[in-house]
Amino acid sequence: MLAIAPTPAKAARLSKSQIVAALRRAGRQRGLTTFAATIQQQLRLPQLRHPALVEDAFGIQAVAVLATLDAECASVDRLDEATAAAFTQHPDHRSSPRSRGSPTSPVPAYSPKSVTTEHDSPTPER
Repeated sequence: MLAIAPTPAKAARLSKSQIVAALRRAGRQRGLTTFAATIQQQLRLPQLRHPALVEDAFGIQAVAVLATLDAECASVDRLDEATAAAFTQHPDHRSSPRSRGSPTSPVPAYSPKSVTTEHDSPTPER
């Protein structure tokens, strides 16, 4: 929503169809019309409003933060792909004991047993 309406003034002008389209792009599938109507009603509350200069400044900041988050997500995706590609080049990658996790990711899924406990590596005595 912030990408299409970064300020309360712009958000208040969104139509239900624009909100439904944004919800679909975000992966929502059910109850879109009802949810969009609720969102539209909430976005039009006067409590969200501030002086125009303040709204515009925060809108610029919101767009900048979204761009940063998008860049970080893209970096993580590229790192995952590069790590998976490099991992498959290792001669022992097929004999790796990882039975959990993504088939392409060298990082195993979280398991409580993978965490070091005091029984696994005792703290040195003083």
